[in-house]
Amino acid sequence: MEDRLPKVESDIATMQLDIRELRGDMKAANEGIADLRTSVATLDGKVNSLSIKLDANVQALNEKIDVHVDSLHEKIDGHVRSLHEKIDVRFNSLNDKIDASAKFTDARHLALEGKVDSGFDKQIR
Repeated sequence: MEDRLPKVESDIATMQLDIRELRGDMKAANEGIADLRTSVATLDGKVNSLSIKLDANVQALNEKIDVHVDSLHEKIDGHVRSLHEKIDVRFNSLNDKIDASAKFTDARHLALEGKVDSGFDKQIR
């Protein structure tokens, strides 16, 4: 058993060295993980900040669009009212012309009817 003692001591020394190396590697890995967590927290904060800014920008754009759409709606309403007024004026003008033409036609019809009646009256006499 004594001949095996140096081998066991050598194996123990090798394992102690391996354990020290593993501890160093684990320490480096834990530091890397800690750095990564810090970076993720920083990134999360930046994303949240940008999200808030983006939401504010979108809200501001929505308000500008609403104002612009309302303005366009008012312009369109104004144009529609103007067209209605122009159509009403034109309609009334045409209606007046039709009424005048109808009165003229009625007068001509009565005049012709009177001539026809007087012509028949002359032929009958």
